[in-house]
Amino acid sequence: MDEPQNLSTDEQENVEEAAQFAPGELCPMDATDEKIEIVDDQAGTVEEKETCIKNLSNKSSQRDMTSRRIQIRDVWKNRLFWQGKHRILPYRGGWILPGQVPGMGASDASQDSQETNITLAHGQGIVSALTSGLPSVRFEAQDQSNPAEVSAAENAEKARLLIERNNDMIVRQGEVARFGWTDEVAYVYVRSVYDGQRFGFEDDNAQQDEASYLPETGEQGPPPDVGATGSLPEQPEISGEVQPGLGEGGEGEGTPQTPQRQPRNEEVIEVWGALEVKVSMQTNSQPETPYLRFSREKDLTLLKSAYPEKADKLKPMQVGSAESEIERLSRISVNMGIRPSSTTSDSMSNMATEERVWIRPGFFTEEKDDDLRQWLYQVAPHGLMAVIVSSEVCEARNESMDEHWTQIHMQYGDGNHRPALCAPIIPLNEKLNDAMDELHECYMHLLQRVWVDSESVDVAAMNETKAAPKQYFKIKRKSDKPIAENFYTEEQINVPAGLIEYIDKLFADWSQFLSSDFPALFGGNTGSNDTSSGIAQQRNSALGRVGLAWRAMRAGYADIISHAVQCAAKYRNGMMSGSLPRKDGSGMMQIAIDSNDLKGKTLCFPDTDENFPVTWIEKQGIWTKLVELAATNPVAAALLQSPQNMRIAKDYVGVPELIIPGAQADEKQRGQIMELLQSPPQPNPEFAQAQQEIATLGPQAPPEAQQMAQQAMAGIPQYLSTVPID
Repeated sequence: MDEPQNLSTDEQENVEEAAQFAPGELCPMDATDEKIEIVDDQAGTVEEKETCIKNLSNKSSQRDMTSRRIQIRDVWKNRLFWQGKHRILPYRGGWILPGQVPGMGASDASQDSQETNITLAHGQGIVSALTSGLPSVRFEAQDQSNPAEVSAAENAEKARLLIERNNDMIVRQGEVARFGWTDEVAYVYVRSVYDGQRFGFEDDNAQQDEASYLPETGEQGPPPDVGATGSLPEQPEISGEVQPGLGEGGEGEGTPQTPQRQPRNEEVIEVWGALEVKVSMQTNSQPETPYLRFSREKDLTLLKSAYPEKADKLKPMQVGSAESEIERLSRISVNMGIRPSSTTSDSMSNMATEERVWIRPGFFTEEKDDDLRQWLYQVAPHGLMAVIVSSEVCEARNESMDEHWTQIHMQYGDGNHRPALCAPIIPLNEKLNDAMDELHECYMHLLQRVWVDSESVDVAAMNETKAAPKQYFKIKRKSDKPIAENFYTEEQINVPAGLIEYIDKLFADWSQFLSSDFPALFGGNTGSNDTSSGIAQQRNSALGRVGLAWRAMRAGYADIISHAVQCAAKYRNGMMSGSLPRKDGSGMMQIAIDSNDLKGKTLCFPDTDENFPVTWIEKQGIWTKLVELAATNPVAAALLQSPQNMRIAKDYVGVPELIIPGAQADEKQRGQIMELLQSPPQPNPEFAQAQQEIATLGPQAPPEAQQMAQQAMAGIPQYLSTVPID
């Protein structure tokens, strides 16, 4: 990488200090080979080019401002409802809790902890239904007659398993479902990241051993594997990042420095929502949007480590444009679980907003200067990705958003501002909170209070006295007033007729119908239809409505996995390896893929099956029913006699300590088969001894003796199994 131009002395020192570390050693760094070097040339100066990039970013942030703010307001409210903060009021384009508006008392804010959160309850039910299993996808070669592409598709299937394990995709899928509930849309960001703290380092043990031989003063000789100059062998270059040197003195000069550790890179899959990502509001899909803006708050120290040439210019609590301020406040509010006005200066003094902006080449026409526009076409033919922190352009790449982003809409609709899955529940939740408050007040007044004449009765003494039989109290009786008139008991307040029934409707029928979270999904009471077939019908009906979101998730999942495999093919060095449990439970399988074997044009599609994955509970019910049928059905009984089926049945009984005849034998046999496949057979020593005996006989031996020796050796196996027969 060329030395950055036009840097001050402090900035140059920051760059030289950061050059002592490999990318990903101090903080996570993206793997990329598409960085744009911004230098002075005929197209313009560095300052003019950075201003051009910032202007394009600002113009994308100023598009669809009114509809974008309405989207932020709605999504902000939905996320607050998910957190249980329901008593909110519109305030300066966002939301605020009662009591936090100037002039309102603290008693109003005390109601914040008394919400009944059915928005969260029904949302968890829908998220659970959408995460019962991962969508199944398949890879196909774009050209079936091309052997390289066919091989790449086969290896992509194996790489998918490792990527799903490394990213815990069932959790990522839950995040997609949660954003679908609160935001309606989920944006999935896929990229390759070098991160030594998270993924470890390449050949860490070997490098530590090598470093132990390094002389402190340069007087001792180098170890055998170090060159004659006393310097270490040349470090391998990380794909997409230039490998920094070992020190300021260079090779053979001064005191040798500690060798750099090479951070490992892996594919990272992140899920974000509408508060973090902005696209064109009037488009229906990602290919139509001319830009994509991804913003999030990060610790300032990490940003300075990632962009050392701009470290002195990065400031906290700043965004690239005024239009992004409301988005920043909404993210801070939901991430910290409090209102923006509650954030203290110390909590924000160390945070800065990193904006990553993807701009398609068609948007370059917004740049009016011919030279700068032609420069953009030349350096970013795939599209421009710019990283902007504190109004500073920290990085620019020739990168297409479609290679890294997947947009998943959970609702059918128009444009990019569609009602979230939780939208029908929010009004009911607000009504339920009011009704529950009224019911609570009624029940609190069912305990009647007693008023007394303070001149006749010692109130303090009565409050301190515990009720007990045979107690006597003194009272100052007035001649003109009976004793009973010294006490007054309030009338009992009755619960308004229909209030409890109204609350039941809000809790059950109405909210379940609007959210599709019926009792059959979460195991609740299904009324008079409590039969296995009746519950199955209700569950299938509920899943039919949730299936609209499931189909979108399936299509998006294929796109996500395709991006991840492409990142592995492009930026992985060497082998992808790991061990995964087999689907049939017969132990672990080892996967090792050369990243070069992933290079090829492949396509990823969701499987044609539109049904929801069968949950563990459903599979357990199937096996329980099968065991019941085995008593009278010979076909079912024959199925249970298979050792492999018995092993599967053991998994779904739910008691791992249970010993099932046949299951243990099947597990042992499968383990022996795996051991046999991993090691070649051993030579039989008896066969070798028989060969020696024939050799010692020689040609002078009688034919009968030679024939007997040959017959004896024919009955001895040449090789023995590595696993002895039990």
